[in-house]
Amino acid sequence: MATITDWSTTTFADLGPIYPWVGSEKVMVWVAIAAWIVWHIMQARMENKTYDEEVKRFGDAESLKKMVKGEDPRNP
Repeated sequence: MATITDWSTTTFADLGPIYPWVGSEKVMVWVAIAAWIVWHIMQARMENKTYDEEVKRFGDAESLKKMVKGEDPRNP
């Protein structure tokens, strides 16, 4: 990593890399994309599990839809 001691005589072309892990950007991008996809899969599974538990708890899907709308599912 470059250390600058005199700003008046230093040009940016002479500095070289000014941050750590130069050259690993592509790997980091692929890791970030993979983590993003895994997160979406995990989130969808958790939401589906929660939905299924609520359907079991409150009855069928039609009753659950009525409850979300604010209606009483026991009254047709």
